[in-house]
Amino acid sequence: MTMACIADRFARSDSRDLRIRRLLDSTNVIVVPMANPDGYAYSWSTDRYWRKNRRDDHGVDLNRNWPVAFGGRGASPDPRSPTYHGEHALSEPESETLRDLVRAERPFLHVDFHSYSQKVLFPWSYTTRKAPDRKSLSAAAKRYADVVRSVHGVEYTPSSGGAVSRAGGTMMD
Repeated sequence: MTMACIADRFARSDSRDLRIRRLLDSTNVIVVPMANPDGYAYSWSTDRYWRKNRRDDHGVDLNRNWPVAFGGRGASPDPRSPTYHGEHALSEPESETLRDLVRAERPFLHVDFHSYSQKVLFPWSYTTRKAPDRKSLSAAAKRYADVVRSVHGVEYTPSSGGAVSRAGGTMMD
């Protein structure tokens, strides 16, 4: 629900919150509230821990369906696995649609909210190797964690995704 709260705050923002007004006046913000609506609905109706879309009888983990390190560690070729990566990179219409959005908009920043753990992750996820821009990614993650702590008193830990749990084919990478 974090993303819905942020989007709502942006949509309802007016002159009362100068920080949000300045951000929205100077930045093009695109909110994709849900990339996996059929899987999300299934997680409420049938299987609370479901993470895949609803392709055929098995589904595809959309966060293992991206080209960088597709099929690597943390992704499964088994359609019955919760981390099934699909037949090939970008095999799913949801992944293709997000790819097309990124190509059209060329975002400066991509923030991907997940519902598990109190971590702020940055690339790489598929390896423990350091991303070329690791210093700036790490600094941004630390700043985010600091702001969350100062506003809500909740600790988030910045880390590369690969240092936590390796996963090939993620959108973040």
